[in-house]
Amino acid sequence: MGLVLPATRKPDGGVITRCGATPKEHATYGVAGSELNMRILKLGAILLSVWSVLNLLVAAVVTGMTMAGRDAPALGMLFSKAEMARLDGRAVAVVNAQAAITNPCIVALCVLVLVVVWKGLVNGKRWAFWAIALVLLPLQIFGFVSDAFLGHRNLVANVASSVILVSGVTLAGFGLRRHVNPGD
Repeated sequence: MGLVLPATRKPDGGVITRCGATPKEHATYGVAGSELNMRILKLGAILLSVWSVLNLLVAAVVTGMTMAGRDAPALGMLFSKAEMARLDGRAVAVVNAQAAITNPCIVALCVLVLVVVWKGLVNGKRWAFWAIALVLLPLQIFGFVSDAFLGHRNLVANVASSVILVSGVTLAGFGLRRHVNPGD
């Protein structure tokens, strides 16, 4: 027995199912095609959630470190303790100030992504897909730009993060696509 998805009305009065298929498309492709789209969409949502939670956890830890008075981890990646002791205190303060504002922003963005994914995207809202794709994909590119300033010390983490993000966005996009009857 297949999953029966609830139907809603389009603004023009036509019927559209939760996965975006019209009744005619259901007749052509069957409910199984709709179920497959929903499964692909949910897999994309899960991958986007994994990406978001991993980034949220890292940012929360760094936020906690900076709030506890510790130096930003980026300083420890570049300098030994002895080298850090010789740095101008103002330069260290700038790096710590950036960590103190940037990481809570990352936490907030990740929470917002989770809400958009589970309240909009999994319910077939195309705006949620475009919001996620247009915000997170360029942001991920800037992760590589930022890492270049540190000598690509986080390259493996950035590549892994990119694979998860691009896979999630791609699957979500495929899950949202509508089956179009070639005769239409």
